[in-house]
Amino acid sequence: MDSSVFPRFIPPEPHSLEETGLAMDFIADLVLKTMYTRGFLMGHEIADAVKLPFANIVDRALDYLRREHLTEVRGSSGLGESSYQYVISDEGRARARELMDQNQYVGAAPVRVETYNSAVLTQSLSGQTITLDTMKRALAHLVIHDGMLDHSTPCITSRWRTTAADCRKGNVMIAAGC
Repeated sequence: MDSSVFPRFIPPEPHSLEETGLAMDFIADLVLKTMYTRGFLMGHEIADAVKLPFANIVDRALDYLRREHLTEVRGSSGLGESSYQYVISDEGRARARELMDQNQYVGAAPVRVETYNSAVLTQSLSGQTITLDTMKRALAHLVIHDGMLDHSTPCITSRWRTTAADCRKGNVMIAAGC
């Protein structure tokens, strides 16, 4: 889909554990489950998997896990800790199984509620005009007969309480508060 048609939100990257709004043990548990499900990983790969910066966040979680004997460093494929090759220990595997019994989520770390709310507002279509041209640009990656859009526009935009006459004109105003 053409990103110029609709607003896009990218949350600001946190620079510290505090900026994530998450507790260290939560991030450490997420990192441990990631290692458990994906195996042998480098620091930057772990950071990419949880969608957090390595510096000041993931590195702190890995230090914590190493001190607790849940992970270990097996080598390095470059310079810096982000290139260290991390493996999960036997104790780490046991702990990860316990964590997976409680919650099997592995993936991006959650964002703060305030950040999520900001994303929703930024990407809201409230008050925006959708024209037939906008629809064509948004769906340009699909093979669609032009007549199909003429007939589909009322269906696609109906959740914004428009009239069929507005849709036939190809100029649909999205109702505020939708």
